[in-house]
Amino acid sequence: MKESDRTSDWRPLFAQQEPSADQLVEGVRIFVAQARDAEVYLRQWMIAAGMTPADRTLAHCWPGLVPGRGSFSDGGGYWFHGIGCVIKIAGQAPVDVDWDGAAMLLDAWKVQRWFAAQGADNTAVDAIVSAMNVLVADGELIADPPRNHFRASPQ
Repeated sequence: MKESDRTSDWRPLFAQQEPSADQLVEGVRIFVAQARDAEVYLRQWMIAAGMTPADRTLAHCWPGLVPGRGSFSDGGGYWFHGIGCVIKIAGQAPVDVDWDGAAMLLDAWKVQRWFAAQGADNTAVDAIVSAMNVLVADGELIADPPRNHFRASPQ
């Protein structure tokens, strides 16, 4: 089981009550795991289509080779924007991340949109930033000013 398959462990809690601080931290961990899985999925799809990734900055290494928007055969899809991409894996909420060279950039507002897709529609960005700062203290994320931006720690 991939780490991101843990989604079912916490999603029902959001539907019943405002998530606790611990639930938000776990939710952010799951978002990061699903974002990493989605990036791998997108890369594998591109390689299967005969392309060789130049670097992690997917949004910048594929101009002219990959349409800005597309669909996967399983019903998911992707949409490149700026330095990032929205990636939708079938059966999961879309993840929206950016890249800066080798680093995956995470924005608390984009995490909030993912939480809303999980049923936590009213989760405040400030609460998500607090949860992300817990993960900074644990070494799982790196703060990247402004205050609501973070980098995923290298694996």
